[in-house]
Amino acid sequence: MLFPSSIKEWCEVKPQNTNSTKKKLNGGGSFNDYTRERFEKDLKQDPTILTSGFVEGKIIFIFEFKFDCIRKKLEDVLSRRFPNKCSSLRLAFLRENWKDYKNYLSKELINFFEKW
Repeated sequence: MLFPSSIKEWCEVKPQNTNSTKKKLNGGGSFNDYTRERFEKDLKQDPTILTSGFVEGKIIFIFEFKFDCIRKKLEDVLSRRFPNKCSSLRLAFLRENWKDYKNYLSKELINFFEKW
C-alpha cells in the first residue's frame, strides 16, 4: 500500500472482528455506527473506505475502495456489504497464512481470496 507523502486523503476505517467460526467475516466491515449525517458528509468528500477483518485480534485482510462504490447500498439500507462491481476495489493486505483462518471467513470471501 502506498501512502501519500504530501497529500492527505480522507479515509473511513471499518474493522470487523470475530472470535467464532459461527460469525464469519464477509469483507464488509462494520457499519453499525454509520449515521445519515455521516453519509451526507461522505457524499461530499468521497473518502477512501478501509474494511478489515480480524480473527481473535489478528489482522487477516484489508480492502480499500472509494465511498462511491457503496454509496447506493448505504443509501438504501446502510449496507454491511460492498457491491461486487467496484472499479477501485483492491486487496490492500492479505495475511500470508490466511487459509489457516478459513473457518472464520464466508464462502464468498474465501472464493475472492483464492482467485486473487
